[in-house]
Amino acid sequence: MIVAHPVLGVGPANFAFSHDSAFGHPHSLILQAAAEYGLPLAALLLLAGVRFLVHGVRAVRAESADTLDCALLAAIICGLIDAMFSGNNLMPHSQMVMPC
Repeated sequence: MIVAHPVLGVGPANFAFSHDSAFGHPHSLILQAAAEYGLPLAALLLLAGVRFLVHGVRAVRAESADTLDCALLAAIICGLIDAMFSGNNLMPHSQMVMPC
């Protein structure tokens, strides 16, 4: 799908309606963003994620950072890692609610 529609993608939540219903979601936030919204948005998403992580690590390494700052950054990093491998953040509501 990324090769067929590299710039604009196939549209939001249309990855689930692909020709093969066994692959309703790719289990990767970046791959689904590239397929549904196109490569430019996927690149912006990666850039924003990297900038956020760099800024967060710098803020936590500062002397004024407390335990809550470290815990929040760790929770966000864990959520991002989960989004790269889990389909829970990516599945359309129709797939989550209705049993297959």
